[in-house]
Amino acid sequence: MQISDSDLKPIKDGNYHITLSATDLNGNRASLSQDLLLITHYNSSNPKIHVNPLTLADEVQHDGQTWYRLSGTLEAPLPLKSFAVQSYEEMSWRSGEIHADGSWSVEISVDDIRSGGSLEFGVLDGAGNWFEQGINVPIDLTPPTDGGGPILPEPTIDTPFDDGWLNRSEKQHNETLTGTTGISGSGQAVKVIIGGKTYAATVTDEGKWSLTLTPENMKTGFGTGKHGIIVTATDASAHSATLTASYTVDVCKPKISFSHLADGHKINLDEGMLIAGRGEAGDAVTVTLGDYQWQTSVTRAGTWSVQLEAAEAHTLASGDYALTATIQDAAGNIGHAALNVALYNEVAPPQLAVAPNDVLATLTDEKAIEVADHSAVENPGVNPDVISAAGLGSHDAFSLLFLHTLTSPDSSADHDMLRMTGSHEALDFTTLGLKISGVEALDLGSAGSNSVTLGQNDLLQLADSASDTLTIKGADGNAVTLSTKEGGVWLEDGQRTLDGQQYDLYHTAAPGHEGSLADVLIQHNLQVQIV
Repeated sequence: MQISDSDLKPIKDGNYHITLSATDLNGNRASLSQDLLLITHYNSSNPKIHVNPLTLADEVQHDGQTWYRLSGTLEAPLPLKSFAVQSYEEMSWRSGEIHADGSWSVEISVDDIRSGGSLEFGVLDGAGNWFEQGINVPIDLTPPTDGGGPILPEPTIDTPFDDGWLNRSEKQHNETLTGTTGISGSGQAVKVIIGGKTYAATVTDEGKWSLTLTPENMKTGFGTGKHGIIVTATDASAHSATLTASYTVDVCKPKISFSHLADGHKINLDEGMLIAGRGEAGDAVTVTLGDYQWQTSVTRAGTWSVQLEAAEAHTLASGDYALTATIQDAAGNIGHAALNVALYNEVAPPQLAVAPNDVLATLTDEKAIEVADHSAVENPGVNPDVISAAGLGSHDAFSLLFLHTLTSPDSSADHDMLRMTGSHEALDFTTLGLKISGVEALDLGSAGSNSVTLGQNDLLQLADSASDTLTIKGADGNAVTLSTKEGGVWLEDGQRTLDGQQYDLYHTAAPGHEGSLADVLIQHNLQVQIV
C-alpha cells in the first residue's frame, strides 16, 4: 500500500498508533498494530535554530591554536539526533552537542570565520530527516572598553577557608568563600564548582561575590587531601572568565604525648625540669604550667621539649598543678595531653652509696673494683669524689644508688657501662658535681622516662682517656641534655652505626683540656637538646 504526499499533507507530525486489518474470502479477519513517529516537515516540525553572538569570551585553546565555542538553542517539537556546523569556506561539518535543556554548542576554528560569520547548520531528527539552514552569526572579537580600560570579568578568590586548609572544626560549621568579579554593574553572575558540585554565588553590583558552604554541603567531595575550586564570572553581556584555586582538607586531630613524665610526678622547685614529649613533625606545641607558657615545635624526629628553669619554678607556689601540652597542625587541628604534677621546694640532697667490696666481688666474678674514695662505704653521710670502674677484666660491674635510681655498669672487654634501671629519674652531672670515671657507656634503661645531663668536663672525665668516645643509649622517650655552661659549642657531626644501631655523633672542644675533643655517640631515637 502506498500513501501519497497529498494524503500525508493534512496529517500533523507526531506520534501515532497505526493498525492494519485484513479479511479473506471466507470472512476471516486479522489485524496488526504498531507505534509510528510521523515527521514530514509539511507543517511546523522544522527545528528552529537560535545562535548566540560570538565574542572573545568564547575563545578556547587547543594545542596552542585558537578556537571558538559557538552556542545557542534549538526549538523542535520532536526528538533530534545530531547537530553540526560548517563554513562555506571550509565545507567540512563539525559535530556539536545537543544538551538536555535544549541548548547546543560546537567548537569552530579561526578558519571557519575568516570570511565572516556566514555558517550552515544541519540537524538530524529522530525519523532520519536532515534539515539544513544558513545563518549569519554575529561576531564581535573586539574587547569592550570603558574609558580606555578593560571591563571584561577578571574573577578573584580570597584564600579559601582563610589559610588554604579546611580542618575538622571548620568542616562542622558554615564556611564562606569570597572574591571579586573584576567588574561592576548589574547582571553579573558567578558560578563556583567545589566538591564535585556547582553552586551559584551571591554577587553585588560592586563586583563582590560570596558562597556559603554548610556542613551538609561538605559531607561529600571534601575528603582528606588537595582539592580544586573553579570560579567563573559572567557579565551582563555574557562575557565570562574563569580561574582555578586549591585548598587542602585535613580533619585528623594531631597526637601529642609526654615521654618521661607520669601522672602525679613530683617536681623540685630548686632544680627545674626538662619537659619533653612526642608529636607530629613540624606541628606547633604550647606547654602550660600555672601562669607559665612555653612555645616550641616538633622536630623532624617527632620530639619536642621545653626547659622549666629553677628561677621560673620558684615563682610558682608548692602544690598540685595541671601540666598541659597543646599541639596544632598546619590545618589548625588541635590535640591535647595533660598530667597532674606536684611542685615542692624542699631541698632533697642527692644520696650516693657504694656497695661494699665483698658485694662487688660477687658481681665481678670475685675480682675487686677500685673505689678511689672509700669514705662513702665507711661513712654513708659523706659522698665520695670519684668512683672508678676501671677495666679489671671481661665482666666489670659496680652498683650505684643515686636519687633512688639503681644503676650498674655491665659490659665486657674493658667496656664499662652505667645502667639506669629505675624510671622517671634525672641524672645531672652538671648540677650535682657528681664525678664518675672509667665508664665508656651510659644506658638510660628501658622505662623511656629517664634523662641525663652532661657538660664537656663531665664527659671528658667519664672515660678512661680523653680520646675515648662515650656512648649513650636507651629506649624511646629517654632524654639527653648537653650543657654549654662551661663554654664551647656542641656540634652534630654525622652518624655512626654500632651493632646495627644508628648513633648521632656530637663533639666540642672543652675549655681547660688542652684542646681535646669531648665526643659522645647518642642513640638516634633519644631526645637531645643543647642548653
